[in-house]
Amino acid sequence: EDAQSMGNTPSKTSELKIIGEGCTFTQVHTFHKLPLEPQKHGLNHDSVASEIISDSLAFGCVSDGAGQLYWSEVASRQATKGFQEIIHSKLVDLKKPKSSTIAEILVDSFMKTNQHLMDYTLPSGKRAGIFDEGGGQCTLVACVLFFESGKWKCASLATGDSLSFIYKISDGTWRALSKDEGTMLPFYGLQESNLCQVEFTEIDPNNEILILMSDGVYEAFPSKVLPTMKLEGSKEMGRETLKKFKEIVTKEVVQAVANGAHPDDVTFVAFSFEEKKGEATGPQVLSLPDITKELYPEFKSSTELPWGESYSY
Repeated sequence: EDAQSMGNTPSKTSELKIIGEGCTFTQVHTFHKLPLEPQKHGLNHDSVASEIISDSLAFGCVSDGAGQLYWSEVASRQATKGFQEIIHSKLVDLKKPKSSTIAEILVDSFMKTNQHLMDYTLPSGKRAGIFDEGGGQCTLVACVLFFESGKWKCASLATGDSLSFIYKISDGTWRALSKDEGTMLPFYGLQESNLCQVEFTEIDPNNEILILMSDGVYEAFPSKVLPTMKLEGSKEMGRETLKKFKEIVTKEVVQAVANGAHPDDVTFVAFSFEEKKGEATGPQVLSLPDITKELYPEFKSSTELPWGESYSY
């Protein structure tokens, strides 16, 4: 049987479990030599949250703060934090793998994340209001990966230019799931009609990787098109292949910037599959390291905001 037919065979997919990898880093300050002023630039405007809830259910989200606006790094961190908390509150329904239910959950979670940003309070308990009148804004792309009717599926929704893609292991090509929608959060007066439609796709677990990314990944390449990135060596599904995928994406982006592409914050989280070995170990929060310090040892890795909050990377 070919990879596609194998991927849609219930007896095969039921023997798999979801795995994940990802990372975040910034090249902005190193290349532009910008002063590290948190009111203007922050350190890394990207933020990410992801979790493997069970062997057959996972979610992830990536948010990118608008670098030209004050406090956008706060917006992105609050967006992913809020989205994760909201998803957790909906786990009972999310664990019922039905496409229509998952679509409703994603839309409602985006609406509530938007409200979470507008209601953001300072440690003193006072409403911050830092996103009012054109303050910091951010993108948000999120997905739910699940197993339904013998098939692996993904539901994806995005606002702004952080996007979701499917990567094909066999030939190194990409397929876009979401489009640059334009709306940034927080959006005052946001209605469900302002959001794009939730995109669904089936995933071949033997040949495809789901990836969410900030625009710092794909905009590093000509015409904002991800080039073919072939993996060397084994192309079998599993953790080693996923790690190779993470390494090649990072390498390609860094090289593109070194060759003259616009430097930006880079964040991505990827989901793939591996064969089950023994009993399930339970929920796993993915480790998504910030490798800025690894790439640029001179980079300052923490800052304190005027109202007492601090960020470390």
